[in-house]
Amino acid sequence: MVSDMKTKRKSAEIIYDMQSLLNELSVSINIKTPIHKKNEALSSPATFSGPSGGIRLLLREGFCKEPKTLTDICAQLRQEGFNYSNQVISVALLRLVRDRTMVRIPATGEGKKKWIYAERK
Repeated sequence: MVSDMKTKRKSAEIIYDMQSLLNELSVSINIKTPIHKKNEALSSPATFSGPSGGIRLLLREGFCKEPKTLTDICAQLRQEGFNYSNQVISVALLRLVRDRTMVRIPATGEGKKKWIYAERK
């Protein structure tokens, strides 16, 4: 599983490097429009690394437009290839809440107090 993630990261880095080289080539032959915008935050390969990167990927895909539980988010991350424990994902979610990227709402139910998370509008 770890080698798959490394392969995906290497592939993304290679694609990013190729796009950068194409931009340099387009500048050298005086093409006005760049092939790839360098300032796109979500397109860089490092943006989706780690548990918070996986959550950002889900946000970009629109998964968290409706409120989701920690269990829902963990299951979707595992399908995307981010295999982290619930505790690690919980910490990443809390950090994204503190960064004001997501919101955390108390869920009504029996037992332990649980939270649901959604994308901040």
